[in-house]
Amino acid sequence: MRHQLENAAGRINGRYGQLGWTPLYYLNQHFERKLLMKIFRYSDVGLVTPLRDGMNLVAKEYVAAQDPQNPGVLVTVAVCRRGE
Repeated sequence: MRHQLENAAGRINGRYGQLGWTPLYYLNQHFERKLLMKIFRYSDVGLVTPLRDGMNLVAKEYVAAQDPQNPGVLVTVAVCRRGE
């Protein structure tokens, strides 16, 4: 899945990116909490896609970190599992 996400990010950036502007940053790594909140605050869009069921605080943290004068948009994806 990581390979697919990296490829998709590359395709989007290749198609829509411009000199000096990158539309999508795919970051798959650990960040210290303070830096993560800064990343959330300055992101135009936060995308949260749960891979498994359970409580996920990332969406709430993204919203809490936003600048009220220039908030980003939170996109969440509900995943429906097929019968196994």
